[in-house]
Amino acid sequence: MTEGDCVVDGDCVSSPNYPEAYDGYTECTIVPESDGWLSVQSFELESYSWSDYCYDHLTVNDVQYCNEIGPEGVAVTPATEMTFVADYDQSGHAGFSICLSLAFTSTLPPPTGG
Repeated sequence: MTEGDCVVDGDCVSSPNYPEAYDGYTECTIVPESDGWLSVQSFELESYSWSDYCYDHLTVNDVQYCNEIGPEGVAVTPATEMTFVADYDQSGHAGFSICLSLAFTSTLPPPTGG
C-alpha cells in the first residue's frame, strides 16, 4: 500500500517518474502488504557529497537511506512504515525501485533479532 506520489507495481514500489528523475516537493508513505525482505533494484537519491546529510531520503525502520545506498536486505512486515521525502531541489536524481522478496536475497547475512 502507498499514499502519496510513489508508484506500486506488483511487489515493487518506485519513486515518482522512475526511471526518470523525480520532482522536488515529493513524498509518499509505503506499507508492505506482507512480511519479507527489501530487494533494491535501483537507488539514487540526493545527498550532500561531502557529508552524511540526506536532502532526499527513504526512511525504513527509523534509518534514513540516500545517495546510492538503499535498504537492501532489510526485513519488513505490514507494521513497517517507509517514507520517501524529496526537498525543493529538482536536481535530476533517478530515484528508486525496490521490491518485496519473500526469500532473503541479499549478499549480506540476514539480520538477527536483538
